[in-house]
Amino acid sequence: MGSNVFAQSRVIMPAGVMRTQLNAQAMGTKSVRVRARLVRRGVVAAAMVIACALAFVWTRVRVVQVGYEVSELNQQVTELKRQKDQLEVDVARLKSPDRLEKVAVAHFGMRPPGAGEIVFIEGAGEQPAATSRVKKDAAVLPATESATKASAAEDARGEKEVSAEGLD
Repeated sequence: MGSNVFAQSRVIMPAGVMRTQLNAQAMGTKSVRVRARLVRRGVVAAAMVIACALAFVWTRVRVVQVGYEVSELNQQVTELKRQKDQLEVDVARLKSPDRLEKVAVAHFGMRPPGAGEIVFIEGAGEQPAATSRVKKDAAVLPATESATKASAAEDARGEKEVSAEGLD
């Protein structure tokens, strides 16, 4: 009984066939290793392809999400610009001289000064540019005690009306 595997089975085979079968058995273990290596490489390659595909899909999804966010922000910018324009129109309307005159008359009881109601105090420095036009139309009167008291009384009456009434 020899060490030959085929001799134990008691099959008589020619020497060339026996060598081929021994080589096949030896190659079988090599081919299993080769197949295992190829399977591992295939799994790694498939995992890399899947990872790349997922990364690509994720970037596309993020691009779409950011596109929606940009669109929403552009709509907000447009709305805010519209509101700003409306507020500028409101400010211009509220600052208009006609409206200010109406508010002054209606809420504060103010009226344009009469010719004798403008008083300039000499030696008080330069006259404001706005009163220089009035100075030509109105007579300049020296400041008297009665004119000062009348002006103070009108100021007090105007302050009381301001606290009692609201503005537009």
